[in-house]
Amino acid sequence: MLKEAGTIVHRGYTDQDNGLDISDDILCSWIRSDSKFHIRTLHLPTSTCPYEPQVLIRQLGRMVQHVSGAEVSFDYESTRLLLVFHESQVLLCRSKRSDLRHVLMVKTPRRRKFFHPSMMNSVLARVMCNLARIRPGVRVLDPFCGAGGILCEAASIGAVPIGIDLNWRLLRGAQANLADIGSTGLLIKGDAQHIPLTLGACDAVVTDPPYGKVSSTRGSKSRNLVWAMLSQTQDILSDHGTICICGNKPMGLPTLVERAGLHICRVVEVPVHKQLTRILVVATCA
Repeated sequence: MLKEAGTIVHRGYTDQDNGLDISDDILCSWIRSDSKFHIRTLHLPTSTCPYEPQVLIRQLGRMVQHVSGAEVSFDYESTRLLLVFHESQVLLCRSKRSDLRHVLMVKTPRRRKFFHPSMMNSVLARVMCNLARIRPGVRVLDPFCGAGGILCEAASIGAVPIGIDLNWRLLRGAQANLADIGSTGLLIKGDAQHIPLTLGACDAVVTDPPYGKVSSTRGSKSRNLVWAMLSQTQDILSDHGTICICGNKPMGLPTLVERAGLHICRVVEVPVHKQLTRILVVATCA
């Protein structure tokens, strides 16, 4: 969910009489004369800045133009300067907006090679992978993989995707979706209540069990399915393995995760609409 990040190039204090006190050398070191720039401000709740944001923006803009000769531009490619006000400090950052965030937002499930209504959107799937600390080479299991929405995001990071599902059609769809991004992985027709994997076969579990109207549970209650899956995670996960699981409030995921002997690291609520709030639970082997 990261929108932007950057490097702090200067720290100062907002109680100075002359506003911003930034040396010419600092500005010259990272703004070229042939470049373009624009300035934004961010006031944190603890800020005690006595200046109006526009005053400091104009001051910094004049300094940059005087020292480097760079032009002001709001083009996406222009250098983005961010003034962050925190308590009595002002931080000057060279900021960069996230390219991945835009890519994920336009990469809707309907743009996949194979689409199914139960597929999780790419943004939330990537968030879950990040919460589970997925890295290249990590073996990631989704025991309710469906058409492979989560597996595709894990594979995009460079992980080894492992998917299990009872539905042949969805498994073939997951295979097509993985192939479309240049990945293969291991896909198994099986039951998440009896995971057909050996001890320590995966390093992380990232999954979105069926619980909505468009998801099939083959006659089983969602809570029972999830409990059966969670009760096996201690065995199938490697040492220090991580799990990130998604559900709705009635499912009571935190309670089930603790009953399975896992250590909860984080619980995140994601509002969807008035009738649905998703609960993300991140846990590790105790």
